[in-house]
Amino acid sequence: MTQNTSSVLYAVVVGTFQQIEIGAFEKAFINQLQNQYPEVVLVIASAPIPSSKNHPLDVETRKLMLEKEFPKTKITTFKKQISAQATSQALESAIAQAVGESVNCQLFVFKESNNLTQYELPYPFEWVELPEYAPHIIGDADRSQVAYRAGVFQTVRAQYPKVFPTVDVAIVSGDKVLLGRKPQQALFRFIGGFIDPEDDCFEDAAIREAEEETGLKLSQARYIGTAKIDDWRYREEVDKIITSFFVAEYEGGTPTAQDDIEELRWFDIASLTEQDFVEEHRVIFKLWEKKGF
Repeated sequence: MTQNTSSVLYAVVVGTFQQIEIGAFEKAFINQLQNQYPEVVLVIASAPIPSSKNHPLDVETRKLMLEKEFPKTKITTFKKQISAQATSQALESAIAQAVGESVNCQLFVFKESNNLTQYELPYPFEWVELPEYAPHIIGDADRSQVAYRAGVFQTVRAQYPKVFPTVDVAIVSGDKVLLGRKPQQALFRFIGGFIDPEDDCFEDAAIREAEEETGLKLSQARYIGTAKIDDWRYREEVDKIITSFFVAEYEGGTPTAQDDIEELRWFDIASLTEQDFVEEHRVIFKLWEKKGF
């Protein structure tokens, strides 16, 4: 502790508390503070993007969890901002609302592995290193419970409808274009796939996907336009796919069907019609045709 606890009215603990249940370390730490300080305040840090992989629980759910574990403890929240300074101001404001202005307090910040927040505070605080917990594994007994299924429904249905960004590429060589065919499909499609978080831009994603599925060396991708894809997998869903379409010149290599492509074939561009394509890629062909091959 950085201060004499006899002169401090509040111990303030800041954390995201993104856990299925409060960990043993956090319980012991907060219980110790309750024995050492007249009052303890828990501050929940809220991320700007709700219901993400790193921040699955909303603020109210985390607050209820903390209230159940620490029923006599004050709990408040603040939202992370665009800069360290703005985030620090939001935290200061939340603390002031909970304990009052100019109240002597000691601040402890739980340092979590996926939390990159920096603080610029006018008073000293301590980082508290948290242990790395093993991922919570749902056992068969848990999955059979109504509460588990209710949690799944709430989690999935509370999400905003999503648009998944994809890329598709017309690989051209002179007056021909290379198309691919997937297993159990008779018609062909442009080469493409989903954008990865590691891709620096849509153009890079287009080249990566094309090279992964054909093994070819290609020129830089040239942007043509975008189109909403009527993918059969999403026809009953609120989530949809929008693709960015590119053209890239063949520069070398032997076409080799890879990944989820079963066959590659060169087609005369001038002879192509939308009927040569799987249904969901006809809109891309018409876009290319409209812009001029």
